[in-house]
Amino acid sequence: MKKILLLFTLLITISINAQVGIMNFFVLNEGSEADYLKLETIWSEYQQYTVDNGEKMGWSVWKVDMYDGKPSENTAYIVFNVFESQEQAEAVKWNQKKFLSVVKKRLKGKMSSSYINKILAKNVKKDNYQSTFEVVDMTPLVGGDLKPGDKMYFNSMTQKNDDYEKFESEVWKPIVMQQLMAGNQRQWVLTKTLTKNELLQEVNPDGTHTTWNFMSADSAPSDQDAQEMLNQMDFKTSKLFGLLSESVEMKPRWDATMIMGTY
Repeated sequence: MKKILLLFTLLITISINAQVGIMNFFVLNEGSEADYLKLETIWSEYQQYTVDNGEKMGWSVWKVDMYDGKPSENTAYIVFNVFESQEQAEAVKWNQKKFLSVVKKRLKGKMSSSYINKILAKNVKKDNYQSTFEVVDMTPLVGGDLKPGDKMYFNSMTQKNDDYEKFESEVWKPIVMQQLMAGNQRQWVLTKTLTKNELLQEVNPDGTHTTWNFMSADSAPSDQDAQEMLNQMDFKTSKLFGLLSESVEMKPRWDATMIMGTY
């Protein structure tokens, strides 16, 4: 499966600073989850087509499980579209006729044209919190491509001084690399928010960055694991970690599970 962010989850054959993504955090209408998944199944055909044709790097869908250690109050999904560059993202032009032609051709013999039209017409999304981001830094993705069932957790961050990104790269990233080498984590990604839509601006006006952590289905960490990792820091690292903490405000954690994605 494509190495996508968070996505995130990205192919690493080019400079990471060029990579950008679009995140849509969808809150669904009550009782619409089954239809939403049918909708994304249809969309997955078009997204695979765009990846195969070099129009983007990857696409994935994740179900939101937890917020701040508690089950999510709403049925919500996160969709990522990841691009090699801002230029590639801006080159995408929506064409409804092309979309319908692609999905109906790829689903021929699996879904009828009338069924596809019926699913596309359903109103399943209540709210859409959208942002665009650029990748600032990340570790390699280890253990093979991400797949359905894998986990991620992420935290919105508010930068408090100009040293924040350096602290993430030079203090926290080496700590995460130890976790990767021990097989406890798949990937870590730091992104900087470029734009937010009005809904996201209302609920998170001061968010500037996000850290994304990707895990296998059987290795999602607990709060106890995180505390043990902090306790194992040497004196120098613990002091630097303190400076990192002073450079950023961390918002509560979200947890999600991968449902589908491009290959």
